Amino acid sequence: MCMNGAIECPESQETCTGDPHSVRGKSKFGIRGSKFFSSSSALQRRSDARREPNIDLDEKALPEAATASPPFVQVTRLHSAAKVACVQAVLDDRKIKIDPDIFSEIVERVTPYIEKQRTFWREPLTPGLHVAITLRFLATGDSYKSLQYAFRVAHNTISCIVPETCRAIVSAFGDEELQVPQTPEAWKQVARWFEEWWNFPHVIGAIDGKHIRLRNPPFGRTHYYNYKKFFSMILLAIVDASYKFLYVDVGAIGSESDGGVFAQTRLCEMLAKQEANLPQPEFLPDAINGAPVDYFLLGDDAFPLRNYFMKPYPKRGLSKEERIYNYRLSRAGRTVENAFGILASKFRVLHTSMCIKPDCAESVVLAACVLHNLIIKRNPRRQEADQENPITHDFIPGAWRSDPP
Repeated sequence: MCMNGAIECPESQETCTGDPHSVRGKSKFGIRGSKFFSSSSALQRRSDARREPNIDLDEKALPEAATASPPFVQVTRLHSAAKVACVQAVLDDRKIKIDPDIFSEIVERVTPYIEKQRTFWREPLTPGLHVAITLRFLATGDSYKSLQYAFRVAHNTISCIVPETCRAIVSAFGDEELQVPQTPEAWKQVARWFEEWWNFPHVIGAIDGKHIRLRNPPFGRTHYYNYKKFFSMILLAIVDASYKFLYVDVGAIGSESDGGVFAQTRLCEMLAKQEANLPQPEFLPDAINGAPVDYFLLGDDAFPLRNYFMKPYPKRGLSKEERIYNYRLSRAGRTVENAFGILASKFRVLHTSMCIKPDCAESVVLAACVLHNLIIKRNPRRQEADQENPITHDFIPGAWRSDPP
């Protein structure tokens, strides 16, 4: 995501040929800007010349002082050079693990959603800088007041930039990167990956929930207080065999259970009514006898047992076959835990307690999930997840487990 072209400050200030007083009513910074401009006699002469209909303003004919940029514009250019360096630092940060090409693609796609209008009074922050600030926030979880010293942007401005850019990322990439399979063949492809990589047939996804820490909102009372004894909202996700999110639900209060959250989703309703276009039941591979088996999700004890939902046996008095079944189910269902671990290791904001409103926290979490899928799609790196030795079946921890907090 190298954005040298998109975030670089222009070398020359654009000449405004309109009436400066007409801009004042359109920009909330117009009145404040006029206070800064009132002390510049040279700029006042240029404004007077524009208001004369019979005068052709030729900058070559004006004195040097008249064509000079206002002092605050020069300061803005110096700050922009520092911001370019900050963006490069974002790309070089080991925590974010994102390529310059992906950065460029993100900026290009979200620009229509976040680009601001240029006015006579001010030069807006570039979309590349918006994306850089947002990625730094997602990657480190730093407070807005810490980020203002790195990017030289006021913390109250950053508080508007981050949620807006996160919503733009979801709008630009959400339908493409977070997509539930819509056809039986698409579900079968997910099942083939689970069977090939994790030796568990007919699995169309692993489901689990993750508690996202946040500050208790006003009048939240104990609704966001979870059984782990901190305030949170729930991220419920279905993951495929390659640790990509197929479906996410964000925003449920922390006091709810994973099963209760899933029961209220549209996907659960579609599965119960057989409207999700799942494949027809088929015989298991190498099955000699028995009945056809449905395609199903994998979950833990928090979820109910259904035709489309499989969970482990209780952990007491198990036979050998039941223990083998539990082992294989845990082995395949580990993908969702790895997905959460990889997600949090890339976007450290999920390790912190977010001091933002719940609706902004939802946008942040959704943007992190979208970027997680985008990074895996562009640069698949399975070594980050847990592995198993195919000969000794020893557990090999993923790189995300050893990543320091």
